[in-house]
Amino acid sequence: MFRATTAYVERLREEGYDLWTISLWEQWIALQPQLDQAIDKIRTAFEGVILGPGIGLTEADAMEFNRTRDGLDAERLRDEKDNWQNISVEMLNACQVGMFFMDPVGFRFHFPAFLIADLNDQLELPCGMVDQLIQKNPSRTKWISLLDAQQRNAIISVLDVVQNCPEYYDKSNAFQRAINRFSDQTPNCGITNG
Repeated sequence: MFRATTAYVERLREEGYDLWTISLWEQWIALQPQLDQAIDKIRTAFEGVILGPGIGLTEADAMEFNRTRDGLDAERLRDEKDNWQNISVEMLNACQVGMFFMDPVGFRFHFPAFLIADLNDQLELPCGMVDQLIQKNPSRTKWISLLDAQQRNAIISVLDVVQNCPEYYDKSNAFQRAINRFSDQTPNCGITNG
């Protein structure tokens, strides 16, 4: 849970949680403005990124069902290609499996929509985007080389804030590895936002 409230903390008190846990959540609530600023950096950094030749959300989701090429092409026609901010949370949740069938270009296009939905507690994935960012899974990180410096820095801003979330209190090493991963990448590899 990223969007904790004082009502949540009060419920923890009523349920008899220890003072340490309660203080972690109070500190996290105080960091909500920083989380909002980090989300704004993501919006700005990924503004103008288009799908281009990448695999779209409904197209990727249809791959799970082994659709024919004609079926995949029909799904691609439905996909948002120009502005990831037009993808609804409902569509992200309906096609969440598609995230695992995307190529790096498609994943880069959809990433900010998935991340922002996750940070606003709207994503229904069992393993959210923040969890994807801190995992050590080289096969799922090829998209990182497509990012420019502003995009990588925006992701680092998110990681810097989210590592303070009480749900991740024991994951500081994973966050540091992820921050290093985004810091160490060579930007863009000749691929533009288009």
